Amino acid sequence: MINRISGTIIDKDPSCVVVNTGPMAFDVSISFSTFNQIPKVGEEVTLFTYLRYSSDDIGLFGFGTQEEKDVFLILLGLPKVGCTTALSILSSIGIPELVAAVQSQDKVRLSKIPGIGIKTAERLIFELKEKIKSFPASTLSPSSSATSAPGKGGFGNAGGDSVISASLLEQACSALVAWGCSQNQAEKAVGYVLNQAKPPENLAVIIKQAFKHRLSD
Repeated sequence: MINRISGTIIDKDPSCVVVNTGPMAFDVSISFSTFNQIPKVGEEVTLFTYLRYSSDDIGLFGFGTQEEKDVFLILLGLPKVGCTTALSILSSIGIPELVAAVQSQDKVRLSKIPGIGIKTAERLIFELKEKIKSFPASTLSPSSSATSAPGKGGFGNAGGDSVISASLLEQACSALVAWGCSQNQAEKAVGYVLNQAKPPENLAVIIKQAFKHRLSD
């Protein structure tokens, strides 16, 4: 079992980081949360890791904190939840928001996660309502409040019907800044995407559309 790795980042994107440990370089799948925590290419990093091994596949998953890894392992313990789905959950919704969604039985919010439909969201709520009590205490504090659309200008939905979490906005901006945008450029690009008539609610889509808009701006 590879418990953690330390080395130099030689490449990274929001879903994967390549870490050079000296004799070997590892492709490590990561969440957006971890992507926003790790340093720039060329700098040193330590990741807490989980190795998935099967007869036809090997995958290494990395986490910026032990707490995120612990929650990942709890998700893996749920029926029909594999590594890809567990990582998608951590990438699309913060742990405090996941807890809030489960406690409020917000199956619509959970169904916005890629690969999670309404039925799977219902099953997640049922399976997690007791297990969230075992989540690391440091992950349970709300990182931010929900932010509704302020209309044109800034973040939000022009239609005013969507509620986008502030942490989601911060993660999208952080990803763009990591790709070379200034904070102001990132906020404008993300604001443009979220001011559409039907703005996306998935982090990966927000980042992709915002980066595309920034390139064409």
